[in-house]
Amino acid sequence: MILGVTGKIASGKSTVMNVLSGCGFKLIYTDKIVAELYAAGAEGAALIESNFGSEFLNSDGAVNRIALRELVFNDSVSLKKLNSVVHPIVLDVVKKQVSSFASTAGQRLGKGRKLRIAIESSYFLPGGLLDLIDELLWVERPRGDILSSLIARGFSESLALQAIDLIEEPNEVDHFLLNEGDILDKIFRIFNHK
Repeated sequence: MILGVTGKIASGKSTVMNVLSGCGFKLIYTDKIVAELYAAGAEGAALIESNFGSEFLNSDGAVNRIALRELVFNDSVSLKKLNSVVHPIVLDVVKKQVSSFASTAGQRLGKGRKLRIAIESSYFLPGGLLDLIDELLWVERPRGDILSSLIARGFSESLALQAIDLIEEPNEVDHFLLNEGDILDKIFRIFNHK
């Protein structure tokens, strides 16, 4: 089973992933993949420079994520351009990680046990990550809690509000999880028996 975990920024996707790990899921974080792609000399950094300009690189050659974030959170055309450049590379890396988990799991899983992988991402689109998963989990958190969390991370209020509105709940989700109260118990009830 491959589960997609998605939600708005600061909705608690990483918290959910940590709990899923305790349920035996192997984890893939697309944010971590992007961070590696944005490192100095990496493929993503070169693509950002060629598509957006050297002003979006730090002096060491790594992507200036703050400058890029401010651009794309304020300009939907730039966000679409960024996604069209970065998503295919991320998809390739995720596919390789899934294959790696599958090949090593085939040697270790006992009879009747199934490999379970959770992929955390803000985007699950047709032709991309959506095609890799079996089920999709949407993590919802009250808007005010998200706003407070983003401001605590250094976002201005206006940028935080724009970031919150960037990701919309997909039309079809298999599981909806409200991130308040004891989410640990909620997640175990949904996934510990699968």
